[in-house]
Amino acid sequence: MTFTIRASKDGEIVETVRIGRTVTVAKARGLFKAGWMVQIIDSDGTPYAPSQFDHLLSFDRARNDLQKTSSQNVPAPSAGDVLIEDQDGQRQQQPDSKE
Repeated sequence: MTFTIRASKDGEIVETVRIGRTVTVAKARGLFKAGWMVQIIDSDGTPYAPSQFDHLLSFDRARNDLQKTSSQNVPAPSAGDVLIEDQDGQRQQQPDSKE
């Protein structure tokens, strides 16, 4: 399974692709602590905000994904939208940088 880390700061948007969950979460947390707005997107297209990174490290991910889906009343992003959580846990929607 591959993971994409999408981060933005001061108008700059960066994407990196990783294979391992642990390395992906470590890199994303480092960016987040450095002031970047970060999300991880798994190969199924599911986005994870910093408050959800632990779900990626869980062995029982299927159960966690089900709980995550049922506990959030957040509308799904439209095609091309990017949801990023800032350091205060507030979600912000940004247009996709790919054109």
